[in-house]
Amino acid sequence: MEEFNPKKEIRRIRNDLRRLEREKESALPGLGKLAYDAFREGKITDEGLAPAFGQVKALDEQISKGQQEIQRLEQQIQQAAVQPPAAPVVPTVGACPACGAALPAGMKFCGNCGKAVEIAPAKPAVERCSKCGAELAAGVRFCGECGEPLAVPAVPPAVAGPESGPGKCPQCGAESEKDAAFCGECGAKL
Repeated sequence: MEEFNPKKEIRRIRNDLRRLEREKESALPGLGKLAYDAFREGKITDEGLAPAFGQVKALDEQISKGQQEIQRLEQQIQQAAVQPPAAPVVPTVGACPACGAALPAGMKFCGNCGKAVEIAPAKPAVERCSKCGAELAAGVRFCGECGEPLAVPAVPPAVAGPESGPGKCPQCGAESEKDAAFCGECGAKL
């Protein structure tokens, strides 16, 4: 028979206690979860536990909001995958005289009924000189900046007399833009 050794017994008990402490540590989270669930259901109303449970409840709310945001974004991704890309917007310049369908720029035949159509090219809102790019006044025959002759004035020129003065051409008397270097009517240098 082995003689009783107190040191050995202490070691054995300490080992058992360490094992029991580890088991306790692994059981506490489950107990805490059960206690928190009971608090949420109103089964535990201890004032001392309320702050700790309140903190966990706030974390639960943040987690829930994050999960909802993920679901919303996933739905957005699914909808984008299902929906075909939007068709490009094609500018129209008029309607077909036969069927009334919209006619995209540059079309020579109606895409709806096939009838040949004639559409005048759309004029830009502001006409510009082809040589220097300066903005042109309506009805001029020459660019007021560089003197370049223009093919056809957009609006027939106003009849001008031979008198000259401020803002008038000294050669033909036509009104000119105040910063123009050349007369828009006759091309004379201002």
